[in-house]
Amino acid sequence: MKHFIFIFAVLVIVFSLCIPIARAGSGWLIYYERSFKGRVIDGETKGPIEGAVVVAQYHSNVLGPTGSHTTLIDVQEALTDGKGEFFIPSKTKIIYPLSVGDDTSFLVWKPGYNRKDIWGGYFFAKEPGTIENRPVHTDKGVELKPVRIGIAELELVKTKEERRKLMPTRIGELSDFKKQKQFIRLLNEERRSLGLETFDTKD
Repeated sequence: MKHFIFIFAVLVIVFSLCIPIARAGSGWLIYYERSFKGRVIDGETKGPIEGAVVVAQYHSNVLGPTGSHTTLIDVQEALTDGKGEFFIPSKTKIIYPLSVGDDTSFLVWKPGYNRKDIWGGYFFAKEPGTIENRPVHTDKGVELKPVRIGIAELELVKTKEERRKLMPTRIGELSDFKKQKQFIRLLNEERRSLGLETFDTKD
């Protein structure tokens, strides 16, 4: 009986610790992230980029004896259409009991362009082009500034040396690779054009 009471008390304590740090929509055992939509454009011409890949990377914050750490728990990808627009559906899954949902990050890329890494699900949560006050690092510290969200600008990479140096790579582990077919296809196109070894598509 004492053993059962001890286990129950530990679970109550863990649960109470998880709830305060749970992000809206995610909590103990259940991870949920909303859907995302956005637009990808050329940084110079401001025209839409068709065929760019957007990889959403979902994370959880895992509690351990020495503290907590963020880990990748899943990925989803989408390609932009002729208008440079994309849509990624919502994500729900069971997560490790001693963890809670953390924020989502994105990788945006197309061969010939520099990659863009974006941290924060808020960026693609509203209508592309929405102006929103967000914390921005300035000379005076962190200040709230109007920021245009939902539109990612990619800059052309002009030399082969830069393309090799700035090219991204696969995200996560083998189980994640299977969910990045479009991303890996584009990676292999770029690697092939640069004379580099391609990734095995059977992974």
